[in-house]
Amino acid sequence: MERLFTSVQQFYETDSVKTRKAYRKSLIEFGRSKYGDIPDDEIFKKLDQYIRKGNRQTVLDDLRAFKKYLDHKEIVKRVDGKEEVTRYAIKSKMLHIAVVQSWLSKNEIELRAYNREFTYKEKPDFNDQAFTPETAKEVFNMLTTPVSKCLFIFLLSTGCRINEATHVRLSEIAWDTKLSDGSKGPVRIHLDGSYTKNGKSRIVFLTTEAENFLRDLWIDRKYSRMIVGPDGKQEVSDNGRGWYLKAARNKNRGLVGYSGKPAGNRLSIMAEDRLFPFSNSVASAMLTTVIRRAGFTERTKTGINKLHIHSTRKFFRTQFGQAAGPDAAETIMGHSPGLTANYRLLEEGQLAPIFKKYEASLTIHRDKDAELVKERVEQQSERIAAQDRVIEKLQKQMDEMNILIKAAEVAEKTKD
Repeated sequence: MERLFTSVQQFYETDSVKTRKAYRKSLIEFGRSKYGDIPDDEIFKKLDQYIRKGNRQTVLDDLRAFKKYLDHKEIVKRVDGKEEVTRYAIKSKMLHIAVVQSWLSKNEIELRAYNREFTYKEKPDFNDQAFTPETAKEVFNMLTTPVSKCLFIFLLSTGCRINEATHVRLSEIAWDTKLSDGSKGPVRIHLDGSYTKNGKSRIVFLTTEAENFLRDLWIDRKYSRMIVGPDGKQEVSDNGRGWYLKAARNKNRGLVGYSGKPAGNRLSIMAEDRLFPFSNSVASAMLTTVIRRAGFTERTKTGINKLHIHSTRKFFRTQFGQAAGPDAAETIMGHSPGLTANYRLLEEGQLAPIFKKYEASLTIHRDKDAELVKERVEQQSERIAAQDRVIEKLQKQMDEMNILIKAAEVAEKTKD
């Protein structure tokens, strides 16, 4: 009986761009271990022919050779702007092998009986760290802009990946929700499967702390500024997000690049509908710089910071997981059962009351601290408003001076 056939392209085509990229890379590496450094399309054609004719023994031998290939391959990585030659970390090698094994399984070639051959006695270098409430608070206090504060607190509260956070649309956020008993529920955010890692939609929530910061600094509260337009000076009010978009419009001639669209397809500022309207690279640079500036510069063996952006996700897993249990934590994070441990996926209706009950585990400010931060933000806003008033007063004085000068010039001409 003929085996089922799953081509390379059929295997790696998923709704998640990130997963698709990872699958392609692993299969390309497998192909290079067999056929050398040839174009990707050629590799895929050869692999499709290979899997049709391959049998369990030949494939097993090739997978053993692939493991040796990964062990010895040198790769180039950029660390602090400099290129360094290194080798694959154990975690990366295990992921590459797992992807190839999954593709083989799709073609009805099972090698699970040989799994011990493709593990490593040395444990993977998982010595990066999770944020704690204390370290997260240190980084938060170093952030100076509304957008960076809101993005950071959003990541801590939701356990989202950075790519997911920068794709959330305003229409996917339910700000006012109720629990089954009629009490106020947490802000609910629907993550669409088109931008999640596993291609599946899921629900995340905001803590009251995160909700307050986002409403105050980014969504609800209006800030007034004096701007000069075609009709002269006028006072304009907008929220933090609106002022961010206006600044982007001025820098980019009214256009912004939308990461969910093909390259080169740019939208008007007014068409931007994301909560955080910027790219992953902007978000990463925004937070990575501050994490290092806060003094967290210790690195792992692979060269990354022990505390990095993904540490916000680890914060959610450790803090909320310990308080509410792994079932709720892993479901909200979007992990599949069996990836990290055996746990039970919870229904959406079960998650909201659990999150509300244990949200305190995800806060980084106590009530007193939160009030202090709010007070500082208000003081900063008042200082900006005061500066605008001073500038306006000086401009008025300059206008009056110009009128007097012109009047004096006219008087001189009249005497002559």
